[in-house]
Amino acid sequence: SYGGGTTMVAVYDEVKYPRRNIILGYIISICIVASVYLLANISYFTAMTPEELLASDAVATTWAEVVMPSFSWIMPIFVAMSVFGAQNGATFTAGRDIFIPAREGHLPSIFSMVQIDRLTPITALTFYGAFSTFVLFFTDTVEQLLYWTSFISNLFALLKYSMLIYMRLSPKWKNIDRPIKPPIVIYILMLIITLYFIMGPLITNPSWEYFSVFVVAAL
Repeated sequence: SYGGGTTMVAVYDEVKYPRRNIILGYIISICIVASVYLLANISYFTAMTPEELLASDAVATTWAEVVMPSFSWIMPIFVAMSVFGAQNGATFTAGRDIFIPAREGHLPSIFSMVQIDRLTPITALTFYGAFSTFVLFFTDTVEQLLYWTSFISNLFALLKYSMLIYMRLSPKWKNIDRPIKPPIVIYILMLIITLYFIMGPLITNPSWEYFSVFVVAAL
């Protein structure tokens, strides 16, 4: 799925002409990602039967074995490159997610420090890396790690959209200047979708692991 919106918001201060370029970035990137997903799914259903799709553990690899058997080995490389690119973007923004609140006084000021030559939020990035490594010790499988990551991301997204709606309706915040002001119906729609993503796993597969995430998030 497309996660570039989070990246662009996190680096708002570093974007030239943000009122123009962030909107263009959203529109262009969403169109590209949607087109690639649509074309990929059309290709899957054209080259493979529904039974083959359901039986496959890695659809892209199975598709490559059907369409271009001699080059099917390249699909895992493309997947690895995609994962690397996604993690590169996550690392790029994660430090700023800590750096900006620290700069505004919401977190310890040590996280607002930057490297003197390259101006990167080095202390925030160090904390992000250390905390990510710490979490790995409490996950037994990659699947469990993915469940936790997805659940926590959706949980914080729910809080984010709730806060945005509150600030748009609150008399104290509703009239402040906003560089970008989407219609509030978009926030409400995203709130409903995110709530569905959170409640779905809790209803279909209730587990102590999901409830423990609430405790971790609260800490």
